[in-house]
Amino acid sequence: MSLLAELKRRNVFRVGVAYAIVAWLLVEVASVVLPALHLPDWTLTFLIIVIFAGFPLAVILAWAFELTPEGIKRDADVDRTESITHQTGRKLDFLIIGVLAIGIIYFAVDKFVLQPAPEPTEVIAEAVPAAEPTTQVKTIAVLPFANMSGDPEQEFFSDGISEELLNVLAKVKGLRVTSRTSAFAFKGTNTSIPEIAEKLGVEHVLEGSVRMAGDRVRITAQLIEVSTDSHLWSESYDRDLSDIFAVQDEIAAKVGEALKVALLGADSKRIRSIPETSVEAYSDYLLARQKQANISYPNLAEAERLLKGVIERDPSYAPAYAALAGTYWSMAGWGMFSFSEASIRMMPFVEQALTLDDRLAEAWQHRANVRQANGDLEGARAAGERALELDPQNPLVLRRQIFRWAWTHEPERALTYVDELLRVDPLSLEGLFPIGILYLRLGRFDDMERTIERMRSIDPQSTQYLWDAWLLAISRGDLVTALGLAEEATRIDIGDPEGPSWIAMHYFDLGDVAAAKYWTDAALRLDPEAPWLRVTAMLLHLYHNEEAEAVAIARELTRPDSHNRLASRGIALRMVAAADLAAGNYEEIITRYRTHYPELADGKFPTGRLSVWNLPAWEAFLATLDLASAYLHVGKKAKAESLLSLVESELPHWSTVVFWGYGIADAELHALRGEKEKALAALREGVVKGTRFMWRLQLLYNPNLESIRDTPEFAAIIAEIEADMAEQLARVREMERNGELEPIPEVSATIQ
Repeated sequence: MSLLAELKRRNVFRVGVAYAIVAWLLVEVASVVLPALHLPDWTLTFLIIVIFAGFPLAVILAWAFELTPEGIKRDADVDRTESITHQTGRKLDFLIIGVLAIGIIYFAVDKFVLQPAPEPTEVIAEAVPAAEPTTQVKTIAVLPFANMSGDPEQEFFSDGISEELLNVLAKVKGLRVTSRTSAFAFKGTNTSIPEIAEKLGVEHVLEGSVRMAGDRVRITAQLIEVSTDSHLWSESYDRDLSDIFAVQDEIAAKVGEALKVALLGADSKRIRSIPETSVEAYSDYLLARQKQANISYPNLAEAERLLKGVIERDPSYAPAYAALAGTYWSMAGWGMFSFSEASIRMMPFVEQALTLDDRLAEAWQHRANVRQANGDLEGARAAGERALELDPQNPLVLRRQIFRWAWTHEPERALTYVDELLRVDPLSLEGLFPIGILYLRLGRFDDMERTIERMRSIDPQSTQYLWDAWLLAISRGDLVTALGLAEEATRIDIGDPEGPSWIAMHYFDLGDVAAAKYWTDAALRLDPEAPWLRVTAMLLHLYHNEEAEAVAIARELTRPDSHNRLASRGIALRMVAAADLAAGNYEEIITRYRTHYPELADGKFPTGRLSVWNLPAWEAFLATLDLASAYLHVGKKAKAESLLSLVESELPHWSTVVFWGYGIADAELHALRGEKEKALAALREGVVKGTRFMWRLQLLYNPNLESIRDTPEFAAIIAEIEADMAEQLARVREMERNGELEPIPEVSATIQ
């Protein structure tokens, strides 16, 4: 018998065809099912490889074996007279036909049923503006109008005209307007219009000038199409100052008409008018906004004074109420008082702003801030979403969305708002600052470094740039660089007591007690109640073995009405707890923590109601671990383990960075469980990653590390850090001699 005939007799061809058809159908089904099961992308590739590898095996088995009534036998062992290969062949034919039918049905369903029909495709195209040329989003930057009045004091007025025109155009559907901060970055430069447009990513530019003389003002504006370098529209307006709002409305309507924004054509009625007030009130309002944009202690205080004056002159001017509420929030963010105090001050102004204008996105965002500070998380979410709905391009609203998602278990969701913020506000330090912090939260140090470099290129004297760069430095354990940045920020904002407090902390970490005392006294002269000044003072008392004085300061910081700033309350509670542990006052510790963090009684991690600037993750880890420690001391092991398990479940969601992370919480967790080797390994890993900032506080004054404190490994870790601190302090001494850092008038005393 020929080879071909033998292959047919043994059904080798039929097996091969059946195998190929089944394999094809299996791959088709797997391509749909595997993604739905969220299996890795390589799963389908692996399946195909296995199928290909199985084909020759199937053919070989078909040649070598035969299916008989008694089961599978080697072909050589089957008598030809008893062979039933012809029956097997018929069965394979039916199998092939059946599988082919299933395949054809699957193909038909996939082709004609599962794929969308033409009509829905048209609807989707209408829903996406970019799909139609007539609804394509147009982009524009409103450059600062030139002040032609000859009086530098009127500069804020010409800037304000530009800003209000920008705000009006930002409300227009289908038009993306670059934010004020980015557009104003080119003020006073010789940058050409095409260069500006390229850096801002816009197709059109609105520029102009303002000339004031007595009670008259002339405003000239021109709209430029960058690609053709042509003027689409230009106009001059001579008006009485009392007509300034009508002039702004008129200009905005003309620009809207020229751009044919959102298919409005010449229908300028769809453009929202600027709220009107008196010229005097409006001038002060603009000046206050200018002060807000350049954050410092004196500027924020001046903005508050100006805005209160605007409200007194015109109680019906809604933007002034919202701006005043924003000033109080910025004051809290800058450390002038607590967010709780800010929410109390903000509340009446937020509500009045919304009473006067319930479509003011800024007011809705500040309502969200107030509710967040008061622990109403659902109310904060709803108010923030309303602000986003009203003005999805508002930089303030976008910044708060970034912060909102950054402190959840899904920080990556904030990146969506990063992209939008960079489109509308690419050169804003206020916008880049939270973006840098988000990258720190995600542990993306390289991205944070690029963001900081971008900030430096915009303004190397900006406090936002300096403090973002400072955060990156301390996260890497580079206290020398951090020290220089903090000193520079302190020279710029001389009223801020937090700068000297951080400098004092750095010197304390480095081992220079005299320098730490010098800078602590400097902060004391600015504000004796500043929280981090008192934390530093507390540590200095501990160094001098003045425990009673240290605990007294800590108890002040734990008062419910005290200013909780950057986890200062969590640190103070730990210091008080350490004293109570030594005294055996365990129940007092438990009561105190359950009072400050009632969520812990319900087994919830207490991050939600803590403001971003209170370092929600770190403070929550401190509180949860310290309460677990107290439970262990009173023998309530089940409650302690429940809290320790809560900490363990939270660790994967946060980075090790002490700011906006968990510091050495993993080492504390293992130490409290008595897992010494794991605790030391975690501590060693933290040191390798750069645990230096506040290391004495975290390691030397931490009662949760008692189980490993006397081990040789712990002593070796401390010795390694101290050696690094000595090397960094030597670099500081050199920089002081070179004038790069401020020399301390007193003789330095190094911690022994």
